[in-house]
Amino acid sequence: MRYTRFLALLCCLLTLSLAAVSADYTTYLTPARGFTEIKNFTRLVGNPQYCYILTSAEDAGLIVGIGKYEVKPEWASEETKALRYNVADKDPVLDLSNFFTIEKTTLSETTYIGFRNIVYSADMFQTHDNAGYLYVNTFTDKEFDEWSYLIPSFQDGYWLFESGKYPVSSDNWACGYLGPWNRTVAAGEPIALNRRNTEDDKAGRFRLFRIEKTRLTALRTALLQEQLKTASVAHPVDVTTFVTNPSFETGDETGWTRKYIASGETEWTILSGSDENEEFKTREYGMTHKDGGYLMNAYQWWTPSLCVSQTLTDIPCGKYALSAVVATWADREMTFAGNETTVTLRGEGDATGIPVTLDVYVDKGELTIEASANADWWSEGHPESASQTFFKIDDVKLTCKGLYINADAQKLPNNDRTLLKPHLWYYYDVDYPCVYWLVGNLDGMVYSYDGTKIVDEAVIAEAEELTTLHRGRVYFKTTRSDATLSLSPAQDIQELGTFTCAALNVDGLPNKIATYTLNPDGPGHEGTRKISQYLASKGYDFIGCSEDFNYNGALMESLSAQYSCGTIRNTLSVGDIDYWQLIQGKLHVDTDGLNLIWKNSTVSASGESWTQWYDTEATDGNQYINKGYRHYDMTIDGNDFDVFILHMDAGDTNATRSRESQWRQIADAVNATDARRPKLIIGDTNSRWTREDITANFVNRLNTNLIASDVWVELYRDGVYPTTTMDDLTDQSNPTNYGNYEIVDKIIYINPTAEGTLQFKPTRFCIEQDYTYGNIDGTDDTTPLGDHKPVVVTFKYLKAGDYLEDGIRDVGVTPYKGEPKDGAVFDLSGRRVTNSSLRKGFYIINGKKVFIH
Repeated sequence: MRYTRFLALLCCLLTLSLAAVSADYTTYLTPARGFTEIKNFTRLVGNPQYCYILTSAEDAGLIVGIGKYEVKPEWASEETKALRYNVADKDPVLDLSNFFTIEKTTLSETTYIGFRNIVYSADMFQTHDNAGYLYVNTFTDKEFDEWSYLIPSFQDGYWLFESGKYPVSSDNWACGYLGPWNRTVAAGEPIALNRRNTEDDKAGRFRLFRIEKTRLTALRTALLQEQLKTASVAHPVDVTTFVTNPSFETGDETGWTRKYIASGETEWTILSGSDENEEFKTREYGMTHKDGGYLMNAYQWWTPSLCVSQTLTDIPCGKYALSAVVATWADREMTFAGNETTVTLRGEGDATGIPVTLDVYVDKGELTIEASANADWWSEGHPESASQTFFKIDDVKLTCKGLYINADAQKLPNNDRTLLKPHLWYYYDVDYPCVYWLVGNLDGMVYSYDGTKIVDEAVIAEAEELTTLHRGRVYFKTTRSDATLSLSPAQDIQELGTFTCAALNVDGLPNKIATYTLNPDGPGHEGTRKISQYLASKGYDFIGCSEDFNYNGALMESLSAQYSCGTIRNTLSVGDIDYWQLIQGKLHVDTDGLNLIWKNSTVSASGESWTQWYDTEATDGNQYINKGYRHYDMTIDGNDFDVFILHMDAGDTNATRSRESQWRQIADAVNATDARRPKLIIGDTNSRWTREDITANFVNRLNTNLIASDVWVELYRDGVYPTTTMDDLTDQSNPTNYGNYEIVDKIIYINPTAEGTLQFKPTRFCIEQDYTYGNIDGTDDTTPLGDHKPVVVTFKYLKAGDYLEDGIRDVGVTPYKGEPKDGAVFDLSGRRVTNSSLRKGFYIINGKKVFIH
């Protein structure tokens, strides 16, 4: 009896399982999603802006889509696709190969239609004779011809599609309708075009739905965005739809850029119509593991390099798997890349496809896919100049292994009224690192700082009522639908004071040295005296100087009563010239031109040190001195911090490389200092965020316990850093519109993430517009005092104090009889007290957070 019941239960479960697989496709094809069922011919062919989807009228769990043959005909290549019935195991909208466009032609009194699949759009679906049966397949013929002709008719609530080449009226042996190859409507069944409405040979009956192409795109985008939220390494989501023409089945180069480097050249040239090469284009060549009938064939004589690429934009930030099938000649090499991830492959022959997969990371919303190869000597007995470049690529696929936590994070409302959406990340910017009071339903609440990692790879912690938060952006997520969350510091954040600092290239090169003309338009001695007066009138607390060479005495003239300065290593004077180099025709002085000037009543400086750049470009005057950076230990109100003064290489293209190297060097120097002290980087960087990759070479190179910020970017670019893909932001039409006006003199501040540390917070940024002779002389002279205007920032400096009354209190007691609870007794300074002596709330007891009722 028990066995019988077990079998009955098992059968029931199997039935439910099969039912779950054979879902009803038509439940997805609803008017609410933009679908309309077509039941008359006029609407069928009326509008080219629509695409169509076919389902079986006999089994709503089957859809007509793309598939391989049950038995491949001898004439059909491995890449040929057949029409077949597919089982409904997922939303059909997620698979574009289910969708067709319908084309029509009118011959005599008959209107014919044909199906063209959206993905395999280069080829019409055509019939082909095979052993007395007519498959419906792709056949590498882009034209709509007699082999494609279908005659549609609607009857009894469903569509029939009759052969236009062999209609039933022709009485030809091959005449008939679309229908199942094996006379049975079933999943995986191929479709033939000689079925008849006779017993055991029934025509297929179909329902037809259409959707506007733009509506389909929007629907797919929304569905993918939802799916991407669930993507993980264990359960990746296919997002190949982000790639245009991923398998080249449009039959052309749609979506792709072809580039080459011509002989004797070094720069890429994009292939245009005038440079057309019949062997560097989409072709119908063979290759194992390819998809469909077409692939990209890159081949050319006497060309150093060929490249095929596509850049995807607006891609959700995250981790992806990028794959393709590639080929090149045996023992030749080619590369396949996605953003910064590149692999070099050795070919196995021009028809042997090599599957390749890369893990790639998208952190700026862009993904560049690229395949390339370099030329090689092509055959024995020919000169080395007789080189050829060759590779193939096909079947590009992209799957998401998980979005970064910050990909779709929303700003935390930070109140006790707004319900948080479950499983959605919210961000909160911690200005000051300390203990925070978290109020809300914290069951199922987690947090992380790893915004640029996928969940599978991020450090996730459970949120508690009292949580120590580091400085920076922290992310929270709840599993509950009834959760709120508000944060506030549990400690008193004390604003200790403010200070101003300036970055100034004082233009202190002499007009001339020996026979060399160096700086004919510079301020010289008298102009530098006026610079001193200007700085004294402003009263900055400290100034990071570059090019403080020959006129430091004049620079300090109006400042010396209140200010101190660092060491002048050497001037650019005849007595300081390295004569051995001068004999060689070079002008070089062992100096750096760097200096720090500080107001004695505000700050103090010590521990001055200088370090030369280990990588420099010997052009644009960089060779005249030993450029580098200085470090100072600074103190304000008894709190220590670090200051770096620097001057980077000048010049454009040639010096970009050396400046990026110098950014890496200064990042390493910062990392070597005390991580619990804030730091300032001040100076003439000769860099722009749009020109040098400062993010990669400096910001991302810092230790994780330090966070850097350019004050200009934070206050005038909403914290969003410009990138090297942007045009330079040098619009000076309104020099006070700092958001579009970047200069090379920069002030970057770096705060520790550790709690309880001194923190800097910028409140004002400006580029001084009154830095003129007229301002000092009382005239209308607008001539600048030097070739760089001062960049000035005002900072607050803060530090955590005592725990707040409504937060937690550190009473320094020793627990007695276990965890504190009602009636618990504590030992406090040698006497025993009950919890009635303490106010209700959270306490730190021997370093442990506990709640006193």
